[in-house]
Order: sequence, then structure tokens, then C-alpha cells
Amino acid sequence: MADRLVKVLLIEDNDADARFISEMFKDIKTKKYELSWAKRLDEGFKFLAGDSFDVLLLDLSLPDSMGLETFERAHEYEPELPIVILSGLDDEEVAVRAVREGAQDYLMKGEVSARLLSRAISYAIERHNAEKELVESRNDLISLINNYTTELKERGVKEAEDMHKSLETKIANFEELKKSNIDVKAAKDGAGNIQLLNERVPKSLWLQVAGDFKTPEKKLSVDEKNIKLESAEANDLENLVEFIKELGERGYFAEEHYVVDLGMGSSFQ
Repeated sequence: MADRLVKVLLIEDNDADARFISEMFKDIKTKKYELSWAKRLDEGFKFLAGDSFDVLLLDLSLPDSMGLETFERAHEYEPELPIVILSGLDDEEVAVRAVREGAQDYLMKGEVSARLLSRAISYAIERHNAEKELVESRNDLISLINNYTTELKERGVKEAEDMHKSLETKIANFEELKKSNIDVKAAKDGAGNIQLLNERVPKSLWLQVAGDFKTPEKKLSVDEKNIKLESAEANDLENLVEFIKELGERGYFAEEHYVVDLGMGSSFQ
């Protein structure tokens, strides 16, 4: 900012105060300033409509606007322009309120020096730019979060569709079981177990189920008469279909009629 012209709009109805400010700008040697002066708020708006400025020096007591309303109107008209309030002793409290509502700083008339004026303008512009960048970064972050949320929702829809297709496959497998020469029946006690009842199947073959079902051995209860699979997973049912097919091919169901109990909450006959 030290290498370029700083354009300042002063809205001040007091001629003496305006000339005093103008003389101080001439005393500042570290930066170059271009000063435009309006005596009324509406006149200041005409300057803003016709040109761009780096900072606004605003007196709160004007012929066409008074107090905090002066700042509010100026800020609403040009929200992207940093504003420094010029305050008299009788309206310092209002100037402080204006800073709380968005003004960058305030200067007390009669206590302003060229050095203080230059520093206030520089800091006002820098703070305003920093706030603007912060808002832009926040908006970028919100946009990123929204995009990621949308992506998750779309991914969730796809996963739901995949689960639906998987369910359709499992239903088809049960329909295939219904066509076999054994009954498939779900236990209605909600125990969540799979139990194969078959006195003729040897224990060694039952133990093979653990591998076929890809099930931890601790979930498997085996004796000479039956096998019980605790907490069956959905993919266990697919393996069960293949296992029963294998038993049928080996002739275990040739002479007797067997029942398979599945703790899945539905019954297949």
C-alpha cells in the first residue's frame, strides 16, 4: 500500500475540520493520498457511486443524518468499504458502538495527528482485507463440507442399492433351497442360530462347516448329531446353500428327510 495511491473519501460538514484533515494528509510523507470531500451523506453516496475508494472517513453528525444511523446507512450502501469514524467529544460512545457493528476504528477530533491518521487508515484497510479473506476462507470451507456431504449421501444411496441387490441374491438362494429334498425352516424363538440336524453326517464333515462358512471356531458347537452356528452372518447363508448342495451330492439325503433350522426370523418350507 506504500507504493500506490490511497484514495480517501471524507464525509464531513464542518469546513474547519475538513481543512484540518486535508492539511494532515499533506504532512504525511510515507504514503500518497488522494482526498475527496463531501459535506452530506447523500453527496458522499454520489462519490461512491461514481468512483472506488480505499477507505471512508465519516463524521457521524451530518445535516442529513445523525449518530449511529449515519454509520449504518453508509455501511449498508458500501459494505465492502472500510470505515473510520471521526468522533467529537459528545458522540464518542456512539463511535464505539459503530466499531462494534463493523467500523474499523474511530478517531477523536482535536486529538488526531498526521501520524495517527495515517496509521488508522492503514490498519483499517489491512483489517478489512484480513476479515474479507477470513470470510472467503470460511465460505470455501463450507462449500467443501457441503460437497463432501453430498458425496457421502450419493455414496450412501449406492451402498443402499448394493445392499438391496445383495438381499435379492440371498432371497434367490433360499428359493433354490426350497426346491431341494430337505426342508428349510427358520426358528421362531429369535435365537439367531443355524442348526443342521442330521444323525448320519459324520463329525469330520460337520467340522468342515467351520471352514465352509468362514466362521470362527468359537461360534461353532459340534457333536455327532448336529451342528449349531451362533450369531450367523448374512454371508453364512450363502455358504450354507453350497454346503447343503454338497451334502446332497454325497448322498446324505437319499434315504431320510432332514430339517435345517435357521435363526433368521422367517420360515421356508
